[in-house]
Amino acid sequence: LSKNPLTSDGIRPLLDPLNMESSPSRLKILNLNDTQLGSKGGAVLASILHHNRSIEKLYVSHNNLGVKGMKAMAPELAKNSMLRFLDVSHNSIKKQGAVQLVDCLMSSTESALEVLDVSGNKLKAAGMQPFARLLAADRRITGFYAGHNEIGTEGASILHN
Repeated sequence: LSKNPLTSDGIRPLLDPLNMESSPSRLKILNLNDTQLGSKGGAVLASILHHNRSIEKLYVSHNNLGVKGMKAMAPELAKNSMLRFLDVSHNSIKKQGAVQLVDCLMSSTESALEVLDVSGNKLKAAGMQPFARLLAADRRITGFYAGHNEIGTEGASILHN
């Protein structure tokens, strides 16, 4: 579905079958990169993730989810025991969205996340602080991508320490 201008309204009817608890999905990879979901798309994705625990790889880059979209998605992302790979790059989640995501992941006993891509999210150096906490606490994460965030040497130092 990548690179189709679906928006949050257009994606709902396509993904509604994934919301059916009575008929579990076997969908393992969902690629919604660059589908113009916007901040409302975070709530739609949260609903899908709430009812669908089979997704192992989720790609939602370039959707302008913003802080609001990340806040809607983060609790469900953390509860998903099958999700191993998450690409939320280029969504302007900023530090506030990063804090929400990390707090949810760190408080979860169910998260199995191994690879996280937060590249291009306007995080700056301060936005690396929550991820430094996550990487120090969660040994399951083996891949972390944070390019194009203008972190500079200060952000690199935060991640290193």
